[in-house]
Amino acid sequence: TSPPFSQAADVVAPTLASIAASQTSIGAATLSVTYSEPMKSTTACGSTGTPLVGPGSGIDYKGDYTVGGATGGPDPSALQTALQASSSATVTGDCKSITFNLSGNFTAGNYQLTVTTAQDVAGNSIGSATMTFAFGDTSSTSALIRRTTGHGHANGIIIAIVIVPYILSTSFHTA
Repeated sequence: TSPPFSQAADVVAPTLASIAASQTSIGAATLSVTYSEPMKSTTACGSTGTPLVGPGSGIDYKGDYTVGGATGGPDPSALQTALQASSSATVTGDCKSITFNLSGNFTAGNYQLTVTTAQDVAGNSIGSATMTFAFGDTSSTSALIRRTTGHGHANGIIIAIVIVPYILSTSFHTA
């Protein structure tokens, strides 16, 4: 006989739920990936550890992640290099998310992240999943300047577009 309450086996593959990335300070950034369900991890849920090179079945295998360019986005190579060099990552208590701590300064804009091989706790593989995400504030003037030059330094034309309307609106008022 079977037990009075039985739970069906999980046969549904996990999906990417969200990705968030930001520059946390000069020279430091984070990349957080959230899945649709609890995932396998060699780092204990709710703790910080060293991500493994991989590829492997846990969400803490950095070799399972590839940062690529989105249409119109900045060059992804610096962000990809930093992700693969990451030496610290935190897995949430529910094992649905991981945050990689990255070293470097990165250009704001849209990127794509592809995840392969990662498995949920039942062993279902994500296969290969890609999601576009925004790094930093992509709507502000400062992000526009950083995206345009790729180095956070603006040329005179962009500065003129931002400053000239301000000068015109403040300089010609009479008492």
